[in-house]
Amino acid sequence: LLKRIRPGVVISGELGTRSLLALLYRGSPGGRGSRLILWATLSECTEQGRGILRECLRRLLLRAADGVIVNGARGASYVSRLGAPQNRVFCVPQTVDVQAFMRAPLDKEPANTFRLLYVGSLEERKGLRPFLAALRRWAELHPEREIEFWIVGSGPLEGWLRLQDRPRNL
Repeated sequence: LLKRIRPGVVISGELGTRSLLALLYRGSPGGRGSRLILWATLSECTEQGRGILRECLRRLLLRAADGVIVNGARGASYVSRLGAPQNRVFCVPQTVDVQAFMRAPLDKEPANTFRLLYVGSLEERKGLRPFLAALRRWAELHPEREIEFWIVGSGPLEGWLRLQDRPRNL
């Protein structure tokens, strides 16, 4: 697809196979002169336990990229440690205008309801099991409080939270 479209710039956010293919495209006759920007939404914390092969691939990609976009200081530190030249690392914080959310009507009395939202991969390394165990303990100690906890994501842990495991107020 890259050979057919012939983009001047490729922005890749995976730092995996697709990023490697974009790097190979950049080195091909049709891709010469194109630029590769990696969007690295990661840090030392999110990358724990990823394995040596993935780390080696990321070192290769980060050293070869024309630019690396990170969300903050931790991401910049991580990609620099893996070999991304500091003059090619750009911090672009992800922000959201919360005004639209502030105007949303609340169906329940806010004094008694906590609303929590998790958006991300459903993988062990994300720590959802320990978090939910702690949340369950808190809910059992505070039966007067109602908690809504929404999970948006997919991954190997889908279905691990069974309805009968939940306390009544969670």
